[in-house]
Amino acid sequence: MNRTQQDYLFRSFPELFDAANDAPITQWGIEVQDGWYVIIAQMCSDLEALQRTRQSALPKIRQVKAKYGQLTVYLSARDEAVDTIIGAAIESCKRTCEICGARGTLRCTRNRWYFVACSQHADGAASINNS
Repeated sequence: MNRTQQDYLFRSFPELFDAANDAPITQWGIEVQDGWYVIIAQMCSDLEALQRTRQSALPKIRQVKAKYGQLTVYLSARDEAVDTIIGAAIESCKRTCEICGARGTLRCTRNRWYFVACSQHADGAASINNS
């Protein structure tokens, strides 16, 4: 994700992200491309709204990345309500081009690299049925 978008999320939702030195998010940032920005921003907004209904703090986001063509979010602890919000973001990313945000499908390169892309950004990678 480009630095401007990432920094905006970190400034707008500081209580959601783990600021510990050993947290991958502090070292590597948000490890997805710009096409998923809107989905991740909505996920953060939904988590912030959930936080306002709680007495206790939410688990912290330790890492956000794409793994095998899927949004992957690692947390400091498990929480069913948080998992529901993150699950919705994961589902949205499954059909959204990671590069531009248009409708996309899971694809695989000859080297077995998985990613979600629209036909414009597929770069010759075969579409995989991910119903």
